[in-house]
Amino acid sequence: MNYQGIVISDDLPNGRAAVEITVTDSLFQFEIEDQKFSWSIASLDISMGGANNRLIYFKKKNDDRYAVYTTDKNILKHPSFQFSESAKKVSHQNSEHKKNNLAIILVGLALIIGGVYAFVQYNSTLVKLAAESVPVRYEKQLGDQLFDLAVEGKVMIEDSTLLAELEEVVQPLVDQVTDTAFQFQFYLVEDATLNAYALPGGHIVIHSGLIEAADDWEEVLGVLGHEISHVTKRHHVRGILNRVGMFFIVSVVLGDVSALLETLIEYGGQLETLMYSREFELESDEQGWEYLIKANIDPSGMIRFFEKLEAEHASDDEDEEESTTSELMEFVSTHPATDVRIEILQEKWEAVNKHHDFMVIKSDFKLFKSNLQAIINTAYEN
Repeated sequence: MNYQGIVISDDLPNGRAAVEITVTDSLFQFEIEDQKFSWSIASLDISMGGANNRLIYFKKKNDDRYAVYTTDKNILKHPSFQFSESAKKVSHQNSEHKKNNLAIILVGLALIIGGVYAFVQYNSTLVKLAAESVPVRYEKQLGDQLFDLAVEGKVMIEDSTLLAELEEVVQPLVDQVTDTAFQFQFYLVEDATLNAYALPGGHIVIHSGLIEAADDWEEVLGVLGHEISHVTKRHHVRGILNRVGMFFIVSVVLGDVSALLETLIEYGGQLETLMYSREFELESDEQGWEYLIKANIDPSGMIRFFEKLEAEHASDDEDEEESTTSELMEFVSTHPATDVRIEILQEKWEAVNKHHDFMVIKSDFKLFKSNLQAIINTAYEN
């Protein structure tokens, strides 16, 4: 029977040559050019070698000038090797090697299956860890890009006195953020829709329609506490990481952020990516509430504003007033004030000490609204 093999020898021009191995009842034979080699089966020293022991080596005992190997392990099944102790030993090693390989494969499959299961079960935790590894400056760069898109064509309120008053009112809330890497900036935009949104890194845009719809600063601060939490909880980055796959997430967790900025811009460079999941919205409600409590700001404003949105939205549905509904839909689509969320916040409110003296906000909210509207009217007159 014939098998394909390779001869290795210093006597050969290239150190090796391809040969055809012939095994007879008592001989192991091969031919190099015109030279024929015939080794008795009994004289052979047989061993395994090569990467992963995939090769069978044959040498003549006490003669190291030539070695022959083949990848065809069926050669050991030839009847001529049944009495060879060397062949039996290699056959046994090969069998054990196969068992070990099978065990390794099974363990590998178990690890893969376990890894997939763990990823599915603990994906949220891994994403959180990865997001915490993202430098805030990356988020800021992405936020700058999104900011330009968000305010394009909008009328920005640039009155320094009004903006300074807004920042003074919001500052106690911002002071509750322990990570000083976040630098929050608040902007007023002339837009009738009831909306406010946070961009990665700390830009927070407030529409004039939201100020007009609120009855007091506590309602506005309830919304802003929610928006600040979207930033500190890294929701935009977490949303992106949820889309890029396990390998990338694990790489970020392990500290490889080489392609991170490019990936963030590729996946998160559109305003649509600011649509947050139910999980993120509930998380922002929770964290925003905590910020309000720690800042000694009455947190019930968050509830009142959500209830106001829900009531107005329901009223618009009944009356089919499309123009008003369209103004509400932008906020409702990205900040769904559902019954469940309001109920959760109501339960939190029930646990608050009603005798607690919350901070009295000195800024006159009605005057602020009036001044804002006057600035907007003047801008349109000009």
